[in-house]
Amino acid sequence: EIAGRQEVWNWLDDHNIHLERFRWLRVTTEDLNLKILISQHYRLLESLINKDPEEADFLTAAHLHMMLDEQEIVVNKFPDFFKQND
Repeated sequence: EIAGRQEVWNWLDDHNIHLERFRWLRVTTEDLNLKILISQHYRLLESLINKDPEEADFLTAAHLHMMLDEQEIVVNKFPDFFKQND
């Protein structure tokens, strides 16, 4: 169980291969700043060390939302890796 959120763990487990593909392609996209990812991970780790679940929850949501914001850029750069909905 992750931070009391079994549904998050189940979702991640079900979608892990797709998330891994997106993550690897994202870090190879020059237009997207890798320092932002590192900063988000560092801040999330700090919130866990400080036992601040509200901050950890907020940072996790922001981090996952960033993937949605960047999705179009990654898909456009690597269209052969994604199924297109026509």
